Amino acid sequence: MTNFGRIADEANKALEWLVDDGFAVSIEVESVTVDSNRDKIVLVLLIRRSRDKVDRRLVDLWDNTGRR
Repeated sequence: MTNFGRIADEANKALEWLVDDGFAVSIEVESVTVDSNRDKIVLVLLIRRSRDKVDRRLVDLWDNTGRR
């Protein structure tokens, strides 16, 4: 398994509680990319809250921590 595969698996495991607790019906990692110029890993996640509606939001967690 590649590092990207491991990252995707860990993201799924970390968010599985959303499905277990009924906040989402499914979670999947759409892509994992690395920006080596900024030392950043980007995950694109699809979190379905219902079978009918999909909200797309981009959140750059690293930039929001205040660390650079």
